[in-house]
Amino acid sequence: MAFHLAARMPEIIVARLEPDEDLFKGIQQVCRERNIRTGLVLSITGALERARLQRFPATYASAAEIPHSHVVEIEGPLEASGHGIIGEVRAPEFGDKPFGTGQYVHGDVYMHVHIVVTSAEETICGHLMEGCRVWSKHPISHFTIALAPLEGIALTLAMDMEAHEAGRSGIHHELAAI
Repeated sequence: MAFHLAARMPEIIVARLEPDEDLFKGIQQVCRERNIRTGLVLSITGALERARLQRFPATYASAAEIPHSHVVEIEGPLEASGHGIIGEVRAPEFGDKPFGTGQYVHGDVYMHVHIVVTSAEETICGHLMEGCRVWSKHPISHFTIALAPLEGIALTLAMDMEAHEAGRSGIHHELAAI
């Protein structure tokens, strides 16, 4: 059975990103400015001039052989849609040294965001990474994100050092009542 907790969503924050702004960094900035430590990315809606996503490779022999990181870069224009979760990195054993494929740092905002991008030729879904640039034909973009802070729970990205030292990722989400 799934582990579950109830949370409260006191508000929804809607932000417009500017042309050429990095989508990943834009979400992080709103989280910092609004002090969102646990929350949801409810909606990502707009167009990108380029996308950079992490996803499974096109082919692999078995789940045990999937590489840790397969990054795809796609030139636009691209329609984009997405959603995800927001938490905090908890890995005091690393201090301020970045770790993992996402270059996580203890105490930073963590986002696990899935994004779908569509060009005239293909549609791809993957994890949002830095390098997704907002596109607009107009000086003021209509690229919009909706974020919701959550109260009553804490979501953290934690490191299981035993698994990490055994050569496995060790990175996992923890959900706790507060």
